Amino acid sequence: MKYDIYFHNDFDGRACAALMLHFLRERGDDIENYIPVNYDLLTQWVDEDFFEKHNLFRGRRNPAIVVDFLYHPRAAFWFEHHPTTFKKESWQRDFKPTKFHHLEPQYSSCCHLVYDALVKDFGWRPPRYLTELTKWLDVIDGAHYKSAKQTIEMKEAALWIFAFIEQYEHSPKSRFWLIDLLSRKPLAAIGRMPEIKKALAIYRKNLAKGEILFDKSVQRFKTGTFVDLTKAKYEPPHFYENYRYPELPYVVRLAMRDGMFHMRVGVNPWLKVKPDVHIGELLKPYGGGGHKAVGGVEFRTRKQAEDAAKEVLAFLDTK
Repeated sequence: MKYDIYFHNDFDGRACAALMLHFLRERGDDIENYIPVNYDLLTQWVDEDFFEKHNLFRGRRNPAIVVDFLYHPRAAFWFEHHPTTFKKESWQRDFKPTKFHHLEPQYSSCCHLVYDALVKDFGWRPPRYLTELTKWLDVIDGAHYKSAKQTIEMKEAALWIFAFIEQYEHSPKSRFWLIDLLSRKPLAAIGRMPEIKKALAIYRKNLAKGEILFDKSVQRFKTGTFVDLTKAKYEPPHFYENYRYPELPYVVRLAMRDGMFHMRVGVNPWLKVKPDVHIGELLKPYGGGGHKAVGGVEFRTRKQAEDAAKEVLAFLDTK
């Protein structure tokens, strides 16, 4: 049997897809279409017939697998760890967990959720390299790095692959090619591939440019930093603010993603005393979501993004 897989357009989503691909192939099934998705699809996603109506690819529609993304009742498999996943009250009211449909917000990564669910509910026996991949996704998606400096230096193969995804998130190579590799090979072997090395070299070259743009744009407020990079060609890494301002608890960043104004809000994960604000819930009224420590939301206009950023900054300044 063939499936279509809809995965959040980041490393966690691709890692989930790699686990599903290995699991399905072992039982004689496969994935035909690989579709990265993001929150700009929200207005379409809430359609009951989304999987039949969308134009994200042409051709036959197979049963849908959705990983690391919003709930949809028509998904054959659904795995999610974001607590702000239900975008219709009726869907939340009618949802019943099964071995095919999991919502587990306690997981640092959706990859780890998929791993555990397939082992427990389907008797899957993953190879050691997929166990390693799962451990790294807990680090990357759960922000369990040793320090902010580790995210800047990027000495580990998993972080090289992360740089590749950030550099080529819309390239076909970051879909089937990378997901297929992750399902079959250890991280170290993938990290040695020319495509990954090239992306890492570009990342390191652009890091210096991003640092300059950051210094020109960053504003410090009472409890954190705000930076507007919507006109910048290069972005510093996600935890660059924490690297530069390790004493401040909050980060608010604006950037352009797929023609949308993206706002990322995060908590400094290396503080000994963690702030008591649930970022995902904070962004929910704006149409976004996320975890307790990090979240994001997309806006169609600059004014919407700037107004929301001002409101969020004002709220965080009271904490």
